[in-house]
Amino acid sequence: MVAFIDDDAVAAENWVERLVTTYEADPDRQAVGGRMVPAWVAGKPSFLPEEFYWLVGVTNRGFGPDGDPETAGEVRNTFGSNISFRRDVFLDLGGFEDDIGGRQGGKNLQGGETELCARLRSEYDTGVYYVPDALVAHKIFDYRTDPGWLVDRAFWQGYSKRGMETFVPESTGEESDFLKMLLLSFVPQRLVSLVRSPSLAGVLQILFLFVLTGCVSAGYLYGTTVWG
Repeated sequence: MVAFIDDDAVAAENWVERLVTTYEADPDRQAVGGRMVPAWVAGKPSFLPEEFYWLVGVTNRGFGPDGDPETAGEVRNTFGSNISFRRDVFLDLGGFEDDIGGRQGGKNLQGGETELCARLRSEYDTGVYYVPDALVAHKIFDYRTDPGWLVDRAFWQGYSKRGMETFVPESTGEESDFLKMLLLSFVPQRLVSLVRSPSLAGVLQILFLFVLTGCVSAGYLYGTTVWG
């Protein structure tokens, strides 16, 4: 097994044990990942909706095999800071694609693990088995709670998704499903909750939800001019 974690993340004491146990339970599992929880170094931002926690490397509302981050099961990918592969499978896939993930000049890209796991599904007909109690805490420093940084991150995330489609055309069904869940379920739920219990934080989160969705869409459209 080869496992990945970021240098600004802290794994739970039983993290490796939970990953290994999951592999041992089913020899057909080729990749296993866990849940990311926030460690708010600069304090939790009141305006950031949980649906977009993925922008700061934290498991978001709507993630999981049935849209529930508390439920174990197969997903396309988990975060690159909490994911593992059988070593032979990782080598066979050729590792991460440099053109999709990581920082490149001013481009705040995010998607290397997504593209790799899309190739895993394409070549091995399997996804990543998500184990919610294999926990890793991600430190969220002050710059990651800045609205401008989050907007920029969302834009380049959309760009990365378009690039990912170039490498693995069938890779983005999960994004479409999440968008439907966001607009048809989460937004109405938030509006009802806001009417029942009005709050400034609730208003800001709904507004920022639409702003970030628009930024991801803009990045995706920009990506079509680059990736074709």
